[in-house]
Amino acid sequence: MATEKSSDGPLVTAVRQLLNQRAGQYHQVLMQSIVSRHEEELRNCIFMVTLLENELDVRTEILDYESNIFIQTYVPFENLLSLVERLESQAVLEIAGHTILLAPEGQSAQARSLQDIRYWPSGPQYWEAFEYDWPTNVLIFEGSQQYRGRLSGEHLFKPDLPLYPDAYSLASHRLNLDLYKANGLIGSVVFRFPNYKARIAKLSVGPKSISIEVYPGLLSRETIGVKGHVRKGPTVLHFDTDLDNENKATLDIGFVPDEFEIDLLDKQDGDLLDFRDIGRFHSERFANQTLDADGVRQLILNGENTYVELKPGIRDDNAKEEWAESAIAFANTEGGVILVGVNDDGVISGVFGDDLS
Repeated sequence: MATEKSSDGPLVTAVRQLLNQRAGQYHQVLMQSIVSRHEEELRNCIFMVTLLENELDVRTEILDYESNIFIQTYVPFENLLSLVERLESQAVLEIAGHTILLAPEGQSAQARSLQDIRYWPSGPQYWEAFEYDWPTNVLIFEGSQQYRGRLSGEHLFKPDLPLYPDAYSLASHRLNLDLYKANGLIGSVVFRFPNYKARIAKLSVGPKSISIEVYPGLLSRETIGVKGHVRKGPTVLHFDTDLDNENKATLDIGFVPDEFEIDLLDKQDGDLLDFRDIGRFHSERFANQTLDADGVRQLILNGENTYVELKPGIRDDNAKEEWAESAIAFANTEGGVILVGVNDDGVISGVFGDDLS
């Protein structure tokens, strides 16, 4: 157990609390960093710390492109707290023999702060910067703004290293992180604490039911509960159910919902494991959900609305222009669903030949 001390700052306190909640889940720490050179110093562009369930026998990797350096290494789980304590007290990070400063030496602790603590579900996130295999607690720690590193917009090229169009592409590939969309994270240290107990593997919405498939992880299916909140207009339904022998559960609701929330719970301690919170049929919010054939038919029967457009085809320039306008409108608002191959009256005309190309 990570024992709290009266001298602990907000970051160390938050990390200790998470380690106590997840006791026994973690055995190794993955550290990944992109830094930039500033004279004799290294400045932090992004630093990721991920807690791992299993120990991996892998080597440290360093890609030195002069303007930016990518560093990846694995450290023992027992080293985590000392790393966090030094980060919060001195604004210094050490990774694979490299020292990274997050603030000028001797600067007051007020220049460094714990900015955010969130629990994210598994799967792509609504802002699309992160994607998690497991539901994850995320802690974001910021250094001094004047000590933020710079991501190069130039080609990253060396004869003996992989080619990247720029440092943003490097972050996307190696960190699975879109720093164009999440540029507020530049200069931050991101701690990720996955919850390896259980996760939602698949969720499907039909015209009369919602089906969920679960990957149990560290828990057995008998200890996992499913709770649901479903709404259509003024009608609200609540559900509590268990998983069947195939780790699945079906909520029979009798309609396509306007919105719903599905939670996985640890029945032993009441811990929230994973969840899906879907409001309306926003395309971005269904990034890792699926509508089955009956669900698509129900969308067609409901007709066009703020979030659904029907398009018979894209055979001519006018149709292509209309389709593009709809896609741009959805992208600039709250998202939506475009069904191609469906007439305005709901008749399915199909998509053939030129439409597909």
